[in-house]
Amino acid sequence: MSDRLADEVLLAILANIAAQVHDVDEYTIRKQTLANVCLASRRLCRVAQPLLWRQLRVRDVQQLEQIRTSSFLPHIAQAVKVYDVCGEVKREDFSKAADVATSLPGITELTLVRPVTYNRYNNLDVRDLSRYSNLRCLALDWLWLASTPPPALPHLEDLWLTGCCISPESTREWIQPANLPRLRVLRFSECRDHAAGNLLQLTDALSPSILPQLDYVHTREDALDPRHPWAQSSSPPFLLTQMGRHTETALHFHLALSGCRSMDAALCRVRTVVNRVRALPPAPPGETRVLVASRVLQLAAEPTATRADPSLRVAARKLQYACRSKGVRIVWEADRDAIAPLVKERLATTPAFWHYARELKKGRQWML
Repeated sequence: MSDRLADEVLLAILANIAAQVHDVDEYTIRKQTLANVCLASRRLCRVAQPLLWRQLRVRDVQQLEQIRTSSFLPHIAQAVKVYDVCGEVKREDFSKAADVATSLPGITELTLVRPVTYNRYNNLDVRDLSRYSNLRCLALDWLWLASTPPPALPHLEDLWLTGCCISPESTREWIQPANLPRLRVLRFSECRDHAAGNLLQLTDALSPSILPQLDYVHTREDALDPRHPWAQSSSPPFLLTQMGRHTETALHFHLALSGCRSMDAALCRVRTVVNRVRALPPAPPGETRVLVASRVLQLAAEPTATRADPSLRVAARKLQYACRSKGVRIVWEADRDAIAPLVKERLATTPAFWHYARELKKGRQWML
């Protein structure tokens, strides 16, 4: 059957199998499936092999050494676009696993995560990141970022800083238009000042000069007070994940309902947001308040949702009614984000909100 299909059609079919994943089990299944496709025929091997190696998740340095010393490295060096150093890598091997820019020069998405078996920060010299000349997306999780001259990453569009230890001066110096001229999205969560040890505030870590080029910033309420002007701004919009603080204040303009680890916590958070929406004053002319919520809530609020938890169904419908009465726009997360309702380990947002943020940015540019 595959002999009758053009290579482009086969590639489109296999691309669905090769979609990027972060779950370990899903990654293993995806790799095994594509490996089996490669063994089916020479033609399928030629089409599927670049997809097989598009994402590489490293669990230990031995796995990486096997790739580096193998005879097929020249064939996959440019094929690897997404490179993840996961939390299973030993602390003493972390530096080797993170330094692959020479061996795999085609990397466009890089994720570096502290080993889960080590309760301290791993050191990372951010100057080494400049070797990744094609980098477009960078995620740094729970790392100690040395105060060195900031790297210039001319193609970087998406930057994640989660739980990192870094001085606010270094962050302000790095996240500048001169170093990151194409940066569009910043996700900032649970970072700490390595001198004082306290949670880093976004107002201390971020230079206002970078704001005009950003589509949006995603952070948490413990990094940016919802009462700060940035939280009420749409230039760019700051999407805040509600963490249960500042419950007496009014709803800020862009709120993400995520971060819950249980159904009880989710219900408590939804009820809190409902009360905050009801207490909202009228929105200023030309301003739109946006709430990003799990699609599970949308499905639970449907009249045909008979299998949903009764408490969740009632809370979801109250949320919809309160938002409608106060003119709050709800942006639902994508279907793929609804697998674990309101449970998020990392900050994430929906393409619908990104589209909304880009429309706001076009409006700002048109006014200029």
